[in-house]
Amino acid sequence: MDLFLLLLMNLLSKRLLQYFCTIVYVDWLLDLKRLHQQLLVVAVTNQKQMLLGLFYMPPDMCSSQ
Repeated sequence: MDLFLLLLMNLLSKRLLQYFCTIVYVDWLLDLKRLHQQLLVVAVTNQKQMLLGLFYMPPDMCSSQ
């Protein structure tokens, strides 16, 4: 009986470890996806600012002095 409980606990601990590793891995993938989306937003924002900068002329450059 003790051997059976020991084997059962061993299997459960391995299963729990697998679940834990899976949860950590999925969480890591979600963080990576979130980071990628944030970097994409920053890149698009920077691109828009660069494009707007091409068409924007500061007032001191517009004055004819």
